[in-house]
Amino acid sequence: MARIFISYNRADRQFVDELVPLLRKVYGQDALWFDEEIRGGVDWWQMILGEINRCQLFIYLLSNDALDSPYCIAEFREALRLRKRVLPVVVRPKTRIDNPRVPVDIAQVLKAVQYVDMSKGFKDYAAAAQLYASVNQILIANPGYPASVQSSQPIPIPPVRKPVFPARQSWLALAGVVTFTFVVALVVLALYMTSRNQAKDDQTNPSPTLTQLDSPVAKITSLQTGAQITGIVTIMGQAALDDFLEYTVEVATTDNTAEYFVIGSFNVAQPDPNSLLATWRTTDFPNGNYYVRVSVISQRGVGYYSDLVWVVVNNLPPTGFSSATSIWTDYPTAIYFPTATLDPFPTPFFIFPTATPSGLSSGEWVCFHVVQSGETMGGIAEFYGTTMSAIAQQNNLTNPNLIYEGQTLKVPC
Repeated sequence: MARIFISYNRADRQFVDELVPLLRKVYGQDALWFDEEIRGGVDWWQMILGEINRCQLFIYLLSNDALDSPYCIAEFREALRLRKRVLPVVVRPKTRIDNPRVPVDIAQVLKAVQYVDMSKGFKDYAAAAQLYASVNQILIANPGYPASVQSSQPIPIPPVRKPVFPARQSWLALAGVVTFTFVVALVVLALYMTSRNQAKDDQTNPSPTLTQLDSPVAKITSLQTGAQITGIVTIMGQAALDDFLEYTVEVATTDNTAEYFVIGSFNVAQPDPNSLLATWRTTDFPNGNYYVRVSVISQRGVGYYSDLVWVVVNNLPPTGFSSATSIWTDYPTAIYFPTATLDPFPTPFFIFPTATPSGLSSGEWVCFHVVQSGETMGGIAEFYGTTMSAIAQQNNLTNPNLIYEGQTLKVPC
């Protein structure tokens, strides 16, 4: 039986293809259902109604296309009729819940229910952590089914929406096409003229892109090529320029040098070769090979970067695991969220199951939380949805109010 029903629009299939493997890795292959399970020769709408009736959690992937889809709206209405727990997830930027085409009753429900904003995709680790925590919390808190429904009649299949162009309005449609074509022609002409002027400017005053420096105004001095690093790493070096604007320290995996992650951005020059450029919390990244560089930007918008420094991140796994390799192999990004946020300060944490997940219930999972400056036991317990006494029992603490920065706590989650 599928515990999770996913309602989505075809335009958002790419997000579904990323979400489904993540959830199945955690909750099992048969723990969720979406319309790829429909086979030929079945009454597909009755099958959808049956799966919504059997699910514990209804996930509604929100986009402007999904909010404009009569089928997604009908599925959502059925979940509300059955009083199912619903979790709206925004999957694309500029999604408008207040779109006037959204039915008023549906818009009111969506405004009242807390949603998860995944519009930046799964690279937004904090949002991914919130999504996982929400699903986990709902499934644990809602193991059964509602005792009553709003009405006894299932939602009927919605009619297919067809555009209508009456004959008396056909001339308006034609006028619209002609106007649109004229506007497009004007835009193309304007872009062409702009590109010609820009080309002339570039020939007169060329502006180089990010290129490697011949002079040592961007340099890393504290990291040696091939060095193995762990924990929080101090990056020393030099970042200066005559018309300096800012500098950034960036890292990228050796497998994907097209995408760098900024670990520090500053607007103060560092002319001393042994200046402190940034600190890198390597526990926010999976173990592996990385390139590190410092980029310097001038006030004219010209950028330069230093030589690449190759390093190896090799952090030890949490207590109770034999190797980091087995952790990343058995439990990939579905349950590792390196930049989850515990308001008002960022807190990296790891989530590992104490047993192979075969359906989730309270007590089967534990989170390893690293205490940060300013945190309290009460705040940590509230974030994970547990109690101070439960955390104290997990860690054999006689005084739950006595914790210190950098301490690793096992937290029921």
